[in-house]
Amino acid sequence: MFRRTAFFVFCVSVLAAGTAAAQPLVDAAWIRENLFSDRLRILDVRSEREYQRVHIAGAVHARYPGRWRVPGRDRIPRLPSPEAFAILAGNLGIGNRHHVVLVSRGESVGDIAVAAQLYWTFKAMGHDAVSILGGGMKAYLADSSTPRTNGRTVRPPQQFAVNFRPQLVANAAHVRALLQH
Repeated sequence: MFRRTAFFVFCVSVLAAGTAAAQPLVDAAWIRENLFSDRLRILDVRSEREYQRVHIAGAVHARYPGRWRVPGRDRIPRLPSPEAFAILAGNLGIGNRHHVVLVSRGESVGDIAVAAQLYWTFKAMGHDAVSILGGGMKAYLADSSTPRTNGRTVRPPQQFAVNFRPQLVANAAHVRALLQH
């Protein structure tokens, strides 16, 4: 019960962290309308095999979990350091001026959790221009008019400056305190 409630509190806080400039959820039509913007970066969090087979035109593969989740002393995954995150995002072609859209499989709650986790990671690192593709790749592929490709897309590296927000990072004590109110 504690884990389910903690996950719910996490998801609500992730969605509440959204801004008017970057809606938390976008759809296939939004992607289609914005696909050729030089400010858009699409980050595909599915498996390498799924990504190589078909992905949104211009999307890069996130290589999740990779360096996105760093094991802690207690074996619980942690955020990468701000320095490591800056390198990771920059090497994927993501700079501070880019709007990042995260794309999951869209098949299960676990898929959505991965996208929500990365959404929160970007927010914690001070990047508000981040969204999740509602329904994931499943919803995107359901629309036959959406641009797609296969193989690998590589973006030139960018500079990414982190503005870490420690107030967005909770520990077990924070979650327990919230649950008691």
